[in-house]
Amino acid sequence: MNAAQTKTTAATRADRTFADAWYNLSDLLDEQGRVEAAIECLRTVLRVAPDYVDAMFNLALLLQRTNQYAEAVVLLPCKPLRAN
Repeated sequence: MNAAQTKTTAATRADRTFADAWYNLSDLLDEQGRVEAAIECLRTVLRVAPDYVDAMFNLALLLQRTNQYAEAVVLLPCKPLRAN
């Protein structure tokens, strides 16, 4: 665990409703390849801050990367793009 992750994790423990800390932790975990843990962090963000658009977008991207398309589509209610 690097210093940034240590501090961010401490922030989430100190305040379970600190959406920005959960969001930042999700980025750190994703960079480490811990996608499922990153997804859980983003779900926490949306529980405490349901209108956090960046978290919705990132969660949809991670869900897509892990083939969880049905849940990803619900987060981004727009017409999907099709490859040519």
